[in-house]
Order: sequence, then structure tokens, then C-alpha cells
Amino acid sequence: MAKIAVGGSRSIESYDIIKNVLKCLLKEGDTILSGNAPGADRLGERFGHENGIEVKIIPSEWEPHGFKATMMRNEVLLKSADYVICFWDGESKGAKHMMDIALKARKLLAEVRPDGYLRLYLNPRGI
Repeated sequence: MAKIAVGGSRSIESYDIIKNVLKCLLKEGDTILSGNAPGADRLGERFGHENGIEVKIIPSEWEPHGFKATMMRNEVLLKSADYVICFWDGESKGAKHMMDIALKARKLLAEVRPDGYLRLYLNPRGI
């Protein structure tokens, strides 16, 4: 029963790509951790709700922190997650930050592009 941070770029609009990837990578008993941002985050939440997977929201605290809130929220998501699935448009700084800190923390990472390109960082811990 893993906790998986699922999110990414706000520009991601294809539910089909998110659905197909999450069907392959999630299993019964897993929990989706989401930052609740528009785009990939909310589409990941939708998948969880439609498939009986627990969804835990960890939102950004914009009021006191401004843009830094996204980076701070990413750190909280990462600490809570066993691994990360990031749907990245190749431009989003917030999604890129999440991937960078996941790799630095040696967490398992799946990077997914809008065209369906999937890169798995399977062995970051040398296991």
C-alpha cells in the first residue's frame, strides 16, 4: 500500500493519458497524494475517485507564501510519498521542481509527457 504523489503541469488536459498511466502504475490499496492544482493534479484525483483509490489533498498555502508555496508544497508531498508520478509538459517550473527534488531524494519517479512518452527512473537508490 504505497503513497504516490501524482501531479504535474497545469497545462495537462488529457485525462486519457493520465488514466492509462495510472491504471498501469497504481494498485488497490494505494493512496494518491495531490497538490490539488488545475491540470494533472486534479485529473489524478479524478482517476482516484473514479477507481476507488484513496486521495489525500495537500494544497499550497498561497496566502502567506506566494509562488514559493508550490515549491514548499512539493517538499511536503515528496516527504509523504513512496514514489512520484509527474505529468510534465516540458515547461512547467513547478512540475520540474518536483521531478528534480524526487531524483535528489532518490525516490522512484515516473515522468510522463503529454504525448504519452514515459520515462521511469526505476533504480534511483541502487536497489
